[in-house]
Order: sequence, then structure tokens, then C-alpha cells
Amino acid sequence: MKDEGAVSSGFHFDDGMVHQVLQKMDEGVAVFDQEENFLFANQTFYRLTSLDEKELRARKSNLLGGLDGHKEKLKEIRESVLQGNGIQTEMLLSRSDGTAFWADLDILPVTGEKGRIRHIVTMIRDISETRKREAELRKAMDLAEEAGRIKERFIAGMSHEIRTPMSGILGMAQLLGRSGLDEEQQDYLEAIESSAKSLINILSDVIEFAQMEAADIVLEEKPFSLEKVLDTLSKLFENRAEKKEISFELEMDSGLEKLLIGDRKRFLQIMMQLVGNSFKFTESGGVQVTATSELLDQGNVNIRIRIVDSGIGIPKEAVTSVFESFSKASRSTMSSYGGTGLGMSIVKKVVDLMNGDISVESEEGEGTKVDLKIPFRLQSDSGSDTSSSTSLKPDDRSALIKGKRILVADDHPVNRKLLEGMLKKLGVITHSVADGNEVLEQLRMEPFDLVLMDVHMPDLNGLDATRAIRREFDPPVSQIPVIAVTASIMDADIEACKSAGMDGFIAKPFTWLELTDRIGSALQKETGALSGEKSTEQGADELSPEETVVDLAPLHEMTAGDTEMMIDMLELFLEQTPRLVQRMGDEWGRKEYADVGKTAHTLKPTFEYLGMHQVKDLVLSLEKCKESTSFDGLEEQIGERIKELSGMVERAAEQLKSELKKLKGQNDAS
Repeated sequence: MKDEGAVSSGFHFDDGMVHQVLQKMDEGVAVFDQEENFLFANQTFYRLTSLDEKELRARKSNLLGGLDGHKEKLKEIRESVLQGNGIQTEMLLSRSDGTAFWADLDILPVTGEKGRIRHIVTMIRDISETRKREAELRKAMDLAEEAGRIKERFIAGMSHEIRTPMSGILGMAQLLGRSGLDEEQQDYLEAIESSAKSLINILSDVIEFAQMEAADIVLEEKPFSLEKVLDTLSKLFENRAEKKEISFELEMDSGLEKLLIGDRKRFLQIMMQLVGNSFKFTESGGVQVTATSELLDQGNVNIRIRIVDSGIGIPKEAVTSVFESFSKASRSTMSSYGGTGLGMSIVKKVVDLMNGDISVESEEGEGTKVDLKIPFRLQSDSGSDTSSSTSLKPDDRSALIKGKRILVADDHPVNRKLLEGMLKKLGVITHSVADGNEVLEQLRMEPFDLVLMDVHMPDLNGLDATRAIRREFDPPVSQIPVIAVTASIMDADIEACKSAGMDGFIAKPFTWLELTDRIGSALQKETGALSGEKSTEQGADELSPEETVVDLAPLHEMTAGDTEMMIDMLELFLEQTPRLVQRMGDEWGRKEYADVGKTAHTLKPTFEYLGMHQVKDLVLSLEKCKESTSFDGLEEQIGERIKELSGMVERAAEQLKSELKKLKGQNDAS
């Protein structure tokens, strides 16, 4: 093997420095003439081919010297180069001794006068190690992705396996609660419900965290009023501040009255977690929230939130890890304050998902400051806030569902019994089956108005059964509403239900209200716009008026399921609302009708939070009193409306006292 390279009598370097550089290159370089005769090679080329100068000269028509590879590809490369084309490619080559390596290959024809090829330069770089590392990296990535898929399947499976029996426990507890228990039995039952709900809350945290980890969250893009969201937040925490005897201030600048496009629920989730943390860890002093807006351009705005508290603070060394899952900072507070330790980690992931930014400054014993920035698009028109609930009124749900024929499909006998019991209370005619094949068979035998379909069933699962209904039957059976009933609540599961042709989704465990709302919504779509007429039929199984006064779904959404917040709001209602209604009656008695309107205006948001849809028109009519100048002939009507409102508030109070007792038991258990 040559030490200094080889030069034929017809080829030499005029510049000695160029020759030295070529000899030191990591790439193998060889030069051939237009007849493909070997002229020159540097040391690296000799090493790559395992040949010397004599052996290389002896090899004809080989632009790679002594290297071999895929014959067809080498033939294509040679033909292309001899036509004057440069080639750059990667390929597996073998040396004369049979060893193989991956090469980065460049072959360049050097042309002279009239475009004739004078020389052909071949450059080869050994990339075997690079290719090996790439292969190892791909394998590691594949293993990581597979591990992620396994983890997601495991969490989804565990969610289903835990939620299914918990659904039975909670559902049966609800049915048992309606069977006339004595006080001691009711206390035991509430303890069972409280413990079960605590487990579900923990499971929900873990599942949401897993969805965040898998980037399995899709943000909503809907108009909402940020001013209303913050006003709601303020009202929710005012009572808690009063109970803890600390101050609470929420300041908003004038630019927040515009409608934004974004995910209202996720924003509220962030704010509830951050402000809730400040309250949880602050025993004296107070909490201050400041909200400002920064107009970026005509259609976008940054919302900046600063939350400052005088609480226990975070050790400096733990601040940097506050957003990490199960960080030292979270572990140190879990035992004292409860929770899963995932709250701030979830907040960070949601903020990142919303292309926002969040930072924390804190020192142990000196309180905490959180700065949040989230970009939103501005609503282009002056449309109303679409964030309010569009679900059916309780009375309308009852009227629409009563007397319907519903087919229940679930392989678990406890779940079938639970659904049958709930539906019977709603005046529904039911028939139950255990798998998808029985669903199809039953639909061929008799008509039904709706199917409650468990997703995971043996033989034929709920998804395939739904597809078969849509495909194999003629209208109207093929168009029957199908609601998925499942404990699998990952976003991918919900999307799978939609793709299969299902009309709704209800996650186990569910409440009476959730069940009636889903069924009512599905039937409303089936029958068109609801007329609003109440059923004239009466029966022992029809829901009583006391059961339909309050709908806590809006409050649950506003508080993001925070039990303590819900307790505060319910206590606030019980403390203030009856007193304000009494004041309204006194104002009417003194003929201070404009004040009646002002008091009604004060009460209106409270009724919205508690889903008291029945009083909406009643309160609106009383609110108009503040704008009227003449009340001649209306005095008696105003009085009657106040009496009617007072009666509804009394009924709501009775219902809320019972709910409050349950929530307090749940809060104590957690």
C-alpha cells in the first residue's frame, strides 16, 4: 500500500500543498481518466479499498477502485457519470477482503473543452458508525413510542376496569339513597359515595395527566367572554376568602370586555388550579389577581395574569421543579394538603398546549408570585358569549324521555341493573341485552327510540354493533340514536365512538343529571327542536318538582370539579339568596319597585351558576322594574312573581342542603 499516494505519468499536482491536503483528508479521494483508468488515490482511499497502487491500476472500468456493491446500482451510476452527470448517494460497499461498510459517495466528472470529460473524481466517506448510531436511535425511538402506546393502553384499560365497578357502586348508591333510609344508614351511604368519588377524582387526574403526556388533548376554538370567566372566578373565591379571613382582590383592565376565541374550559381549569393553590397555601394576608390585555395586532391579544399570595411559599431550590410531575415541592405538600401532586404539571402542559408561558417566583415563608401569559384570537364580531350551556331544561328532559323505549346493551349485569333502575325512575320502558349481536337481533324484533351501548362487550363490541346498525338496517332503525356508555374516557376513545356513528358519549360513573341530559340531547336531535311543552301525563315514576329545581352541571364546570369551591358557592347561596329574595319582598311592600329590579339583577348570576333555568324569565321580568317609570296595574303581578320566586328558592335550598352535606362528606374523606 502506498504511503504518499500514486501519480501516473499522465497526471500530477502542480501545487504541492494541494497534494498534502488531499493526503490528510478523512475522505477517500481517487482520480480516473476519461477511459476510467486509475490515476491517483490518497491514503484514505487505499485504506478503504484495502488495495495498493498496483492492484488499483489493474482494475479497469471501476470508478470505485477496488470497492464493490449492488451491481445494478453501480451500473446506473457509471452510465450516468460517463454522460457527464455528477452523482451523490449513500450505499453499502464491500472491500477486496470481503468486509462491508456504508459509504457516502460523490463522483464528479471534470470536463474540458467542448464539454469532453477529462477526469473523473471519486470521493468516499465511511459512514458506517453514523448509520449504526442512526439505526440505534431509530430503534430507541421505536421502543419509546411502543412504551408510550403500552402506557396509554394500560391507563385506558385501568380506567375502564376501575370506572366500571365504580359506576356500579355510585349508581347503586344513588338508587339506594332514594329508598327511604334512616339517618344513620344515609350517613353510611354518603361515606360510601364520598370515598368512591374521591377515587374517581384521583383517577381523573391521572388520566388527564396521561393524555397530556401523550399530546392527546385537542383545544376548543369557541368565542367566550374572559370578563365573565374572571367575574365568575371572583365570586367563587370571595366566600372562601371570607371564611379563611384573608383578603382577596381581582383587578381587570378595561380591555377584557372583548370576546376571545379559544378554549374557555381549559383557561378556567388553569385559573382554578393557580388561584386555588394560592388559597390552599395562604393562612394569613391575602391573594391578589391582576388581569391585563396586550393587543398584538388587529386579530390577536395576549392575556396576562399575575397571581400574588402571602402563603407558605416554595423553597428556592424547589421552584425550578414546581411544574414537574411528583416533584419534591409537590410531594412535600401532598401529605399536608392532599391531592395527587399533578396539578401544576397539568397546568404547565395546558399552558404549553395553548402556546402560552408561565413562570413562578417564590421563597419559603415569603409567598408566591405566578405570571401567566396566553395568546387568544379576538372575536371579529359582537356576537354573544357562546360559553353558556345549551342543554335541555330539566322539565323538558323529563317530558321528552318519559314513555320512550330504550335498549340497554352492557355485558356487566350490575351495570344493566343500574341503568334499568335509573331509566325506570324516568318513566322509560327498557329492554337489556349483553352483547352487540343481541342488540342487532332485538332491533330486528321490535322498535326502540334509543340505544345505550356499552363500548366494550364480548363477541360483537359496541363500536362494531353501531356500524352494523348504520350499515345493515333501513331507516328509521338505521338512524336510531346510539349513546356510548363506557369507562374509557381518553380522547381517542371519544373519537372512535364518533367515527363508529354514535350520537353521544357518557362516561362511567355518571349521575342522574348526566344520563337524562345525554338522552334528552340525543332525542332532541332525533325529533327536531323541542317545543318546550311539558308532558301532561302524571305517574309515580315521574321526577318530582324538587328534583328538577337545580342543575349543578354549570357550577361543576365553573369550579372544574373543585369540591371546596362548590361547597363555598352552595353555602353562599343558602346564606344570601333567601335573604335577598326577602329583601325584594320588603321592597315591593314599600312600593320601591326600582329597587326590586336592582335586587333581581344582583340575583341573576347566582341562578345561572346553579342551573335554575325555570326562574330565568321570572328574574328577567323582575329585573326590568329598575328600568320602568310607571308601575300602574303591575303591582300585583310583581308581588305574585316575587312569591313564585321565593317558593322556588325554598325548594332549591332544600335540595342544596342535601347536596352540601354530600360534598362536605366527600371533602372530608379526601
